[in-house]
Formats: sequence, C-alpha cells, structure tokens
Amino acid sequence: MSILKDKYLKNIAKIFSANSLIQLIPALGILILARIFSPEGFGLFAVWSSFVFIGLNAAILKLEVSIFDEVSGNRMKAVQIMLFVSLILSIAIGFLASIIFYSIDYEQFNILDIIFGATAIFLLAAYRIWTLLLTAEAQFDNLIIIRLVNASAVLLSQIIFGLYNPEYKSLIIGFIVAHVITLFFAQKIQPITFTFRIDNIFINVKKYFKKHIRYPLFSLPSEVVSSVSSQIPFIILLSKYGPDLTGQFAMAFKILGVPMGFVGKAVGDVFRQKSAEDYKVIKNCRDTFNKTFFLLFCVSLFSALFTWNFISPIVLIVFGSEWELAGAICIFLIPLFSMNLIVSPLTFTLYVVQKQHIDLLWQLILIVTVYLCLTMTTNFNTSIIYYSITYSMLYILLLPYLYYISGDLSKNQNL
Repeated sequence: MSILKDKYLKNIAKIFSANSLIQLIPALGILILARIFSPEGFGLFAVWSSFVFIGLNAAILKLEVSIFDEVSGNRMKAVQIMLFVSLILSIAIGFLASIIFYSIDYEQFNILDIIFGATAIFLLAAYRIWTLLLTAEAQFDNLIIIRLVNASAVLLSQIIFGLYNPEYKSLIIGFIVAHVITLFFAQKIQPITFTFRIDNIFINVKKYFKKHIRYPLFSLPSEVVSSVSSQIPFIILLSKYGPDLTGQFAMAFKILGVPMGFVGKAVGDVFRQKSAEDYKVIKNCRDTFNKTFFLLFCVSLFSALFTWNFISPIVLIVFGSEWELAGAICIFLIPLFSMNLIVSPLTFTLYVVQKQHIDLLWQLILIVTVYLCLTMTTNFNTSIIYYSITYSMLYILLLPYLYYISGDLSKNQNL
C-alpha cells in the first residue's frame, strides 16, 4: 500500500495540517505575550497551571479514556456521567485546596486564585471529555474546529486582559474565559443533553464505575503521578529559585512544546483511535505502532538538530535579552523533549491492552527520580540538566515494552 493511499497516514496528515494552524496561533502568541508579561508573571502562571493540571486528573478520574471502550450508541451517556462526576469533584478539590492553603499560609497565591483554579479544573475536564468523544467517533473535522477555537480564544483573551493589567492574574482570567468560549462552541458542534433524573444519576454513576473500575484503580494513580512529575518542576523551581527563573523555565517549555503540539497531538489522536480499533478487530496494533514510531522518530530527530543549532540566537533575537536564559534552557531540555515526542503518543498502547499497572509503576519511578534531580543540587542549570537526562532515559527504557505489547494480544496477558 502506498503512502498516499494509507488511510492511517491520511488521517494524521489531515489533523496535522489543521494542527499546524492551531499550534501556530499559540506559537506566535508567545511572541506577543513575552512582550506584555515579565518572566515573573509567566512563572506564577506556570505554577498556578501546575496545580490546576494536577487537580484536573483527580477530577476526571481517568474515566475519559473509557469512551473508547463504549460502543458508539452508549458514548453520550458516558459523557454525561463523566461531566457530572467532574463537576462534583472540581468543587470538592476547590474546598480542599482552600483549607490547605489557609493552613500553610502560602504567600504566592490567594483565595481568588483557588476559586479560579477550581473553575479551570472543571472547564478543562469538560474540554478533554468533549475532544476525546470526537476522537472516539472519528469526527476529526469537528475536533479540529474546537481546538482551533480554543487556541484562538486563549491567545486573544490573555492578550486583551494582559494589555489592561500585565500581571499573572490576567493570564489566569484569560485562560478561564477562553475555555468558557470553547465549550460554548463545543456544545453547538456536538450537543450534549442530560437525560438523567437527579434520583437515578448516582445509580448510573455507580454502574459506570463498576464497569470501568480499572481506569480509576490503576490509570488514575499513574495519571496523577504523571501530572505531578510533569508539573512539580515548576513548583520546586518557584520555591528554590523564585518566579523569575521559573518563568524562564516555563518559556523554554512553551517553545519546545511547539513540535509536540504540531505533530504529537495529530499523531496521538489518530493512534488512539486506530490502535483501539485494531485491537478490537485483529488483537494487535503492531503495524500501526511501527508506522507511528517511524514518523515520530523522524520528526523528533529533525526537531532536536534544529533546536541544538538555532534556538539560542532565535530566542535572543525574537524575545529579547530578558528571555536569553530560556534559550539556554531549551538546549538542556533537548533529550527530554525528543524522547517525549516519540514515546508519549505511543503510551496509549498500555491502555489499549489493559496494562495500566505498568504505567503506574513507571510513573512512580519517574516522580521519585524527578524530585531527586531537582532537589539534590543547588545550581539551577545543573538541576535542569539532571532532570532532562533522567526523564529521557526512563522513556528509552519504556519504549521496548510498548513495542512488545503492541503485538499479539494473547501473548501479552501475563506481562
């Protein structure tokens, strides 16, 4: 089968072409926001976002992945249950966070930031559920529209509020307003109507939990640990080096996240849908895995070479001398982002073959090593280098196992 006739690659190309526009918006937006906000503002917003994304996983319970297990006719009911659960848990997380922050007297944020955080958690949960529903239904055109609306709304909202008040709270408010706008459009594109009565909603939630208990039991802990391991650098850096250096680190993450946004999301969306479909039909996804790996490897190699040779002068020229350190941090993070681009989309294989416990074990090892790398030294640059190398090595160790379980399902039951 030629490349041009390969439906899998056609779907990737379709989403990639749209993602190019979607990711171009925040990529160009960074240039504007960097001129409006200081590194300190970026640093505080990055840490607030870290707490939000950690809370997001606790609110969604990893049940959103179960959409792929449901037949098409039952998916709307599953979405209704997940939105209800996410709303209740977002409120609970907000109350718990208020109590914790009040008891420890955390100086960087206040109660308003916590209220904003709980709101953002639910909005992000709803956005993730909607996008995965569209992915499961292979409605890639609508998925592209929603992501385009989201990217545009986030950028425009943050710019507007930032011009009025160039503080980190403007980034937060813009983020929340943008997701409200996105969900409004999502409801227009893929309407979700609630058919449950209040007296039987909890019965339906209980039945759904029982059916998909493996996700909150195994996937949720690993997802929370994964979220903590990916977000904890911002929290530790803020406590050790202050918001300015944290902002430089956050900017480097945004810059290096561009390839992942351009390619990783497009490939990941199609790989999730196709690998789940392959396992249902032929009990393996090896062919899809191999195609995906080769594509991601080529993109990752090109991205790493480009970053090594050109990123520092580009950051200095485009962003200005205030952000010069962010260019150096990009160099330090090349190993991490190269392996993340290759392996991260492929980790969905663990969920397809019900190996969530392996993901949990890997994430537990990851969070311990990340914490040690960032706390064992008092030098900022050394901490980042240790963090990048260790993280990438763990990805390398995981990759052969992902390849093995992508084979015959009957051979993987005891692994």
